[in-house]
Amino acid sequence: MNRVGVVVPETIASLGLQKKYYAQCAILFWRTIVGEEIASHSRAQRLAGGVLTVTVSNSVWTHHLFLLKQELIGKINAYIGQNVITDIRFLAGNWSKETNEENTEANEPAPLYAKLKAIRLEKTEVMEARKMVEGVADPVLQKKLLTMLYKNTALKKVRKKEGWHECRDCGVLCPPAELYCAACLIEQKKESLSAVRKMLRQAPWQNYSEFNQNLLCSFSDYLTAKQYLMNNLIQDIRIGQANENDEAALAMLITGLSPLELTDDMIKNQIAKFRRKSHVSTSRSR
Repeated sequence: MNRVGVVVPETIASLGLQKKYYAQCAILFWRTIVGEEIASHSRAQRLAGGVLTVTVSNSVWTHHLFLLKQELIGKINAYIGQNVITDIRFLAGNWSKETNEENTEANEPAPLYAKLKAIRLEKTEVMEARKMVEGVADPVLQKKLLTMLYKNTALKKVRKKEGWHECRDCGVLCPPAELYCAACLIEQKKESLSAVRKMLRQAPWQNYSEFNQNLLCSFSDYLTAKQYLMNNLIQDIRIGQANENDEAALAMLITGLSPLELTDDMIKNQIAKFRRKSHVSTSRSR
């Protein structure tokens, strides 16, 4: 089985439509990916939030495919070349041998669907969308992508009428009350937590008040970063990969004592707790 011979067009990627693009690939190439036998008893229907919904002919095949779930996820992601699928939901019944090409995307909510249908695209917008998919060789996929681009253009028009504006970072439309789109907010959150973890690793004894004088962050981010560091250090200790600096850092995270206040005995007492837990857990598992 070869990987899908389609690369995301740069224009589609720039619109932030990669996920929808790969979703179309996963659904349209289901038969090629899983083979004739499985495809004769199942159909990929829609992909949302990384979960692929597959309708199956009967309960026997549903159970069989459930046992093959991880293998199928691996095959789909390998074929597409992206980790698009995280889970598969199998539904027995309500299935026919004909591929429902109109159901490759989750249906739009009724109010939004009505608003989209009311939008009329300009000739230039239609031509621009067609130009974007010129490089897609598969005619079925090209048609689906063209529909997706039409819908995306119409959605932008609807959102602008509702007061949506461009994200300050990437230019994607976001709600009136937000400065950034959801994707940029997630990325900002990741960067913020990374900075907090890095700073806290350098001064693990600092409480939130002290820490906030050096790096502004929310109390929630501080606690999340602290727990993350503690979990990683505990894991390293239990598998024997922690050095003396790691052990001291964990002791400071737990006690809040600075290097000048912390003694070797205090460090040993703290580390011993986790080593004993590891030992007891191992004994019970035998």
